[in-house]
Amino acid sequence: MSTDFRPSGDVTLNKSINQLGILVLDGSGSMEGPAPGNVTIAKAVEGGLMEMFNRFNVSKKKQNFSFACIKFDNTPTVTLEPIAFDFNTLMNTNFDPLEGKGGQTYTNLALE
Repeated sequence: MSTDFRPSGDVTLNKSINQLGILVLDGSGSMEGPAPGNVTIAKAVEGGLMEMFNRFNVSKKKQNFSFACIKFDNTPTVTLEPIAFDFNTLMNTNFDPLEGKGGQTYTNLALE
C-alpha cells in the first residue's frame, strides 16, 4: 500500500506572520543629482523599488509582507499607509522621492 502525501498542483501558503517594510525615501534637493544611467538619484531609487516589487511578486511568501512609505526633506510625509503586498497597487504608486519635496535633509524627523 502506497501512501503519498505530497500535494498536487499549486499550494497556497497561509500567512504565517506579517512583516512591514517601511520605505523611508530621501526627498531632499540632493536627490536631483546625477546617478549612473543618465538619470537622477531620485529616479534610480524609484527604479530600484520597482525592481524590488518585481522580485517580491514572484515570491511564494509575498502574502506575508505589507509596505508603507514616508518621503522626507525638511518635513516627513506619509505617502502610503501600510497595505498588504499588492503588486498592481505598488507598481502604480508614485515612489518619486522628490514629489512635493526638495528641501534639506532631516532624516531624524522621518524616523520619528
